[in-house]
Amino acid sequence: MEQKGLDKNTISAALHNLSSSGNTEKTKETSVTGSTTGFHVYAVNWTAEKIEFSIDGVVFYTYNTTVKTNENLPYNASPFIILNLVMGGSLEGDIPADFTESKMEIDYVRIYRQKTS
Repeated sequence: MEQKGLDKNTISAALHNLSSSGNTEKTKETSVTGSTTGFHVYAVNWTAEKIEFSIDGVVFYTYNTTVKTNENLPYNASPFIILNLVMGGSLEGDIPADFTESKMEIDYVRIYRQKTS
C-alpha cells in the first residue's frame, strides 16, 4: 500500500508479479479523508487463495485470480514489510520547489500468522 505525497488522501494498493512483467496492472486506489489527521488501520490479509487490502476494516481491493499459477499468484514465500517515505519518482513526479519536510507516524505494526494443521 502506498500513500501519495502530494495527494495524501489517496491510498493505493498494488501487486507486482510475473504475469504483468513489472507493468503494475493489479492496482486500485481509494480515498481516505483525513488520512493525515488521525491514525488509521491499514491491513493486508494474505492467504493462499487471495490478497485483500483494507483501511479501517473496509476492504477496497481484493486480488483473487481464478486460475492460480506461479506467474500470477507467486506470493508463497514468507511475507515482509517495508515502511518508507518516498520522494518524487514515477508515482508522484517532481518534488515541488517549496517542499520543506514530510513525516510518517506509525503507532504499531502487528503481524498475525494463521496456524496450519
